[in-house]
Amino acid sequence: MIPQSLRSFIPPRAHPWAARLALLVACASVVATSAPSSPDIFSPPRTGTPVQLTSQEPSVTRNVVVQVSSKENLFGRVEGALQVRATARWTPTNPSQSARPWLRVVLEQPGSSPPLLGSAVTLGGPGETVTLSERAFVSSPPDCRSNEAAPCAFPMTVRFELERGVAEGTVDIEWDMLANVHVDGHPAMPEDFAVGVFEP
Repeated sequence: MIPQSLRSFIPPRAHPWAARLALLVACASVVATSAPSSPDIFSPPRTGTPVQLTSQEPSVTRNVVVQVSSKENLFGRVEGALQVRATARWTPTNPSQSARPWLRVVLEQPGSSPPLLGSAVTLGGPGETVTLSERAFVSSPPDCRSNEAAPCAFPMTVRFELERGVAEGTVDIEWDMLANVHVDGHPAMPEDFAVGVFEP
């Protein structure tokens, strides 16, 4: 049961996994002792370019940008989270091969360390799909002063990794992403505040 005080954090028609992300952020804000911040706002969900991994090319990186804008100048730090959800299908070169490698999603904001090493999920048998998701906290660069004429963008990388040396085959991955952010030290929602996430 979602407490009434947290329901306002979940936008209408949000993805189910977006609702879970909202609750995590909302619960964190309840116990925080820092300066007030604006309510969280969510980006529209965005589908990423499909990815294929192979035994010969077991790692692929995609660049992602989280961008915020506002009609009024924002002088507070923009913080929030990026969540990536992936659905993967394993096709072994030899269908009788029983060994199955794991798949992992790694999220990183350049300039921050270390990257978030996602937990690995073992792939299913031929024709089966598995779903995994990862979430990373993000924050705008210190010199970011977003306004309507100059949106503030901060880059992220999403890396898909297939376990090496276990079995020959390919993994086809479909994935989507969602961001939510707030402005520290700005208790009211900034005018025309918007956030988007996309591949450049």
